[in-house]
Amino acid sequence: MTLGLLDAAFAHFNISYPDEIEKLKAKESVTALSGHWGKVGLNVTLKAHIMEKHVCNFNEKWGIGEKEESFIKQRHQVGINEDRRYAGLTNFQKNCFYLENKS
Repeated sequence: MTLGLLDAAFAHFNISYPDEIEKLKAKESVTALSGHWGKVGLNVTLKAHIMEKHVCNFNEKWGIGEKEESFIKQRHQVGINEDRRYAGLTNFQKNCFYLENKS
């Protein structure tokens, strides 16, 4: 199920110039993926957080399907370091709330 939802999300993001319907389908697929991700108790990695909170906005403004592979690879180098930083984080929302309200 998880792999199918990931495949659906990536398929929608692979469209070079998405129209409004494709943008909506991409957002729906990410919403379904995020819901399933939490339901089965998978850790929220930095990449999972980016997929859930940021990729749809980027796709709606500029699209990501026509971006060449080096665009993604450059971000992976940063992502690897960020993954190490947040490796023990299991609930991004809960921990952000804690940090914001810690005084």
